[in-house]
Amino acid sequence: MSATLHEAVFERATILVSEALGVELSAISKDTGIGEVEAWDSIGHLRIIMAIECEIGGEIKSEELVEIMGVSDIAVLLERYKC
Repeated sequence: MSATLHEAVFERATILVSEALGVELSAISKDTGIGEVEAWDSIGHLRIIMAIECEIGGEIKSEELVEIMGVSDIAVLLERYKC
């Protein structure tokens, strides 16, 4: 995977989280995780899950759900689904 593609996936993940939580993009980085942004609570996490499923065009496997702890995990998931 090239560095450009890698950064593009992180950028898509940060945008997805920002939009799902309704917060400024500047509040989200590739290191942001659950609880680090006030809006990323249990309801915010559900919004993120729904946004990921819209992005990948299907449901996330239950074993993948438990892996989502931050933006970097979302980027890995998007890369896995080649979004």
